Formats: sequence, C-alpha cells, structure tokens
Amino acid sequence: MISQCKTEEMVSRRPSQRRLYMFPSVNGIELVTSVKLLRVWMQDNLRADMHVDCMLSLCRLSVFVMKRLLDQGLPMKYLHSVFQAIIVTCTLYALNICLSQALLSLAH
Repeated sequence: MISQCKTEEMVSRRPSQRRLYMFPSVNGIELVTSVKLLRVWMQDNLRADMHVDCMLSLCRLSVFVMKRLLDQGLPMKYLHSVFQAIIVTCTLYALNICLSQALLSLAH
C-alpha cells in the first residue's frame, strides 16, 4: 500500500529552453521538480546546482559554528579536527557532485 500523502512524482527530462508543463500521472500524488533522496537533491532537469548550493550552505553554517567554538575557547587542536570532519568532508562531497555534472555536460 502506498501512502499518497507522502508520495511525490518527478519526471526527468533533458535540459532545454522550452519548459514542458506536465500533469501528475496519478491523482492525489504531487508532481515536483526536485526531491531529496538519500541526502542528495535530484532535479527534473538532471542538474546538480540545487544540491551543490545546499552543500555550500551547510559549509557556511559549519564555519559559523566553528567561529562560535573558537570564541568560546575550544583549543586549536580540536577545532582542526572539527574542520576536517565537517568542512573538508562537505566540500569534497560537493566537489564530487560538481565534477560529475561537468563530465556529464562534456559528454553531450
């Protein structure tokens, strides 16, 4: 049994200048242009810019938290560990998505 209040439908398409307006194929299920699946934002035009923007926003928030930790006297040794765990991991993850998108666009 599918819960219709938690179900969304997304139709992938090629990026183009013309925007096709589609209607949901099942009544009661919302047609969306983007969806978050397993912590990754997927868009109907197969681009990754929304996901990269989200990851960079998380990095900015993490830098703010690190500044607050530094202001409260956290030793640099521990601050470096927090930086490695949060900022570097987040940035490498976003970079990986960006590079994948660039390679896909070069293939076409």
